[in-house]
Amino acid sequence: AMEVDESNDLAGWLHTFERWTEAQQRRALDALVGNLKEVQGSRNLFSRLHSAVSSHLHQDFIAKLPEELALSILQMLDPKSLCNASQVSRAWHDISCTDSLWRQLCRQEAIQQPLGVAHTSWKEAYMRSRRVDSAWRHGPMSAPQSLEGHAKFVTCIGISGSGKLVSGSDDAVVKVWQPGSSQPVYNLTAHTGGVWCLAVEGSLAVTGSTDKTLKVLDVDTGRCLHTLQGHISTVRCVCMKNGVIVSGSRDSTLRVWSAQTGACERILAGHSDAVRCVCFDGRFVVSCSYDNTVRVWDPSLPNESACLHVLRGHVARVYSLQAEGHTVCSGSLDTTIRVWDLEHGNCQFILNGHDVLVGVLKLRGKTLASGGADCVVRLWDVTLGICLHVLRGHQRLVSDLTFHKEMLISASEDGTVKLWNLHSGTLVRTLVELDTAADRHGRHVVWNVLSTAEQLVCSVGVMSLFNVWSQPRLLVYDFAQNA
Repeated sequence: AMEVDESNDLAGWLHTFERWTEAQQRRALDALVGNLKEVQGSRNLFSRLHSAVSSHLHQDFIAKLPEELALSILQMLDPKSLCNASQVSRAWHDISCTDSLWRQLCRQEAIQQPLGVAHTSWKEAYMRSRRVDSAWRHGPMSAPQSLEGHAKFVTCIGISGSGKLVSGSDDAVVKVWQPGSSQPVYNLTAHTGGVWCLAVEGSLAVTGSTDKTLKVLDVDTGRCLHTLQGHISTVRCVCMKNGVIVSGSRDSTLRVWSAQTGACERILAGHSDAVRCVCFDGRFVVSCSYDNTVRVWDPSLPNESACLHVLRGHVARVYSLQAEGHTVCSGSLDTTIRVWDLEHGNCQFILNGHDVLVGVLKLRGKTLASGGADCVVRLWDVTLGICLHVLRGHQRLVSDLTFHKEMLISASEDGTVKLWNLHSGTLVRTLVELDTAADRHGRHVVWNVLSTAEQLVCSVGVMSLFNVWSQPRLLVYDFAQNA
């Protein structure tokens, strides 16, 4: 009977509480909590009250949402916040590790799962990429893999779609190297003269030579698919895009070829001296020449209309060229860089700063990197025509440049390769420092560099006092060894 009375009293109290206004309910709760302080064993009562209240106040909204909605919310987070979210609870951890979230982050930063490396998730691919990035900046430099076999210096290097390294040399040989192996997979000896240029697309490589021909090679099988004949002097430069090849020669012409059939589809004539560089985006061809000019071509137009613009202004040979979108940049022996508008053919800016030949250019977006025989690298904003940074540190000619994420890699004939911060213009570190002390054989130099997400490839050798090369080899530095 007593239990029934208590139950009725509690029901009556709850019924009264429900009829009160919100203000009255708040005062009643305050009074109840105040009275509990005087009750023996109030600590246990407060603990029970806390548990009951917390379960209503702390709602796990992510766990209660449909998975599609929860993913839509979490995909707004940056990687660091997503990792923090995964530590909130088991439910948050499970959904924060969903592969689709990390695949999207990887795509945003152009991160791919490395060839030959098995990953259980895209999250691991992302974390591996971060560890490799840290190794580039701060990690210890492991001993490089040395790829030897060329008899003369390596003039050009490239990477195939399957990750194979392709090297061309003045010894007339093209070598294909499998990642991790110190011996070439293929030695391609189709040329009879030095190989001076190379372009790689997917499994195809096209090489140009002093023997006046080009070879189309399948780097996965080692077969020579086509010999492209027609130039009457050294083939000095080549590009390939979507199976279309454009070559430039010391015979002053450019030729357009089909990589599939090996047929010459167009001859672009107009330069009056050797063609030094060529760029091709799939529609427009841009070329520079020792005749001091840059030309813009549309190979799809009839012969008389194919040359859209002749860009005049340089007063000496044009040695370097970059084109991206509607921006064309050219570097010359006259020490200047000119920025041109591809569509209208007008010179937008003349960039002064180098003291001698501007031998190498690299353009990405609005940032142009230039290197020359004055040992200096300069960074420019091509939309404003201003020099952003002057990068000093090399002691001899800057031989090559390449962008690596938010950094720039520079190589020099002083035997070093340096890594620079693009935004601040500061030196991050010296990646390679060969023994440059001159001896009876000569001094070590770095001629070409190529970078992937995880590797740096350098073509190096020894140059004698009489500019004779010896000890040619490729050095491959792997920044993923300890990632």
